[in-house]
Amino acid sequence: MLSLKAFVSIAAMQNNDPEIVSPIGELSDKSNSFAREKFKYLDQASAQCELIVFESKEGNGYLPTPLIHQRKALEFSQWIYIQALDGRLNSDVEVFKSRFLTQFGGQIERFECGTMVSGKQIWMPAFIRYRW
Repeated sequence: MLSLKAFVSIAAMQNNDPEIVSPIGELSDKSNSFAREKFKYLDQASAQCELIVFESKEGNGYLPTPLIHQRKALEFSQWIYIQALDGRLNSDVEVFKSRFLTQFGGQIERFECGTMVSGKQIWMPAFIRYRW
């Protein structure tokens, strides 16, 4: 089973002030500095999101993130972002879980997410974790 540790960057959510980091979609310089190697992935179908992978491994072996996993992570991220932009998400994590599982529940075995975080007047989960 592939274990993927990644962050999703959303350019429209980033704050250009060098002293301020957006709570959604922006990787701070400090966090960025802890990763020894980062791999960045884009997909035209999920154009507003960039997947930044810190670790991709299977068992004890590290490997490049397979394309199918890149696309699935970006698909989930893009869907979440669009839901947030359209105002369909709020501070209620149960609303998010319900919407996500209605959309993708048939594709994943296990799902969990963090609390909802607000930035630029939209709400998104702090993280998602799933087995696909």
